[in-house]
Amino acid sequence: MGVTAPQESARDIQPTMKKRRGKSQSPSIDVSLQDAILDDGLALAMEWGSNWLQPIQARLRQKYPKFSAAELDAYDSVCRAAMKFGHETVYSLAQKHGKNPEYEDFARELRKRYAWASPNNLSQLFSQGMYYLWKDGGLK
Repeated sequence: MGVTAPQESARDIQPTMKKRRGKSQSPSIDVSLQDAILDDGLALAMEWGSNWLQPIQARLRQKYPKFSAAELDAYDSVCRAAMKFGHETVYSLAQKHGKNPEYEDFARELRKRYAWASPNNLSQLFSQGMYYLWKDGGLK
């Protein structure tokens, strides 16, 4: 499994945001704000407890109530993909470099595809990936 892929950003979800309340319109949110929304969504996707692996739309709507269902679905999709890619990246790095992948290698790979992810979310995602690597007994 490779860990390199095209970068996904707010620009990738803009086509799903062209219709709001039946009217066609161009997205009115700038890319930096959308990147911040994606980062918020990633934090929600990574929550432990009762929200673990649950859709983020309802929780994201609490913070951003004006989004349509299609917009929230698009954010959910990108954020869950980022989380999955992060977990897979830890495994991939462990296969290449042994059971203790380096955070710097992980962050570099994640930023190639999800440049909008904050340092805090990158750290948490790496920790989750390492937890699952450990839980699964490391590399088999």
